[in-house]
Amino acid sequence: MGLAEHQSAERWQLTGVDLDTRRRRVLEELALKGRTDEQARFRAELADAVHAFQQTEDLSRLERVVEGWYRHAVMLRYAPGWADKLDRLRRGERPEAGQRGPFTLEEALEDLGLPDPG
Repeated sequence: MGLAEHQSAERWQLTGVDLDTRRRRVLEELALKGRTDEQARFRAELADAVHAFQQTEDLSRLERVVEGWYRHAVMLRYAPGWADKLDRLRRGERPEAGQRGPFTLEEALEDLGLPDPG
């Protein structure tokens, strides 16, 4: 089994995951999905948050950046159609008739039969 197959088969723990593991998983998932623009945005937001931490020693911004992107990576990994839906919404397109609009992480995890991380 190649690295990509192993990574895609691995089930991610959703709670109790340390900051660096979440950071690595975000970068890996964005790379696996070919979302290089998002990878660059994540790296830029991460650099800003690290800089803020160095100035203040307050981890809250760094934690928010990584957690927000981690939730996005979880959705990319486990929610079929998430990437397409998100791309359409970013282009300003409305959901098609009969389709749900954006939904919460908790709703998506429930649809997938995964535990709520909260």
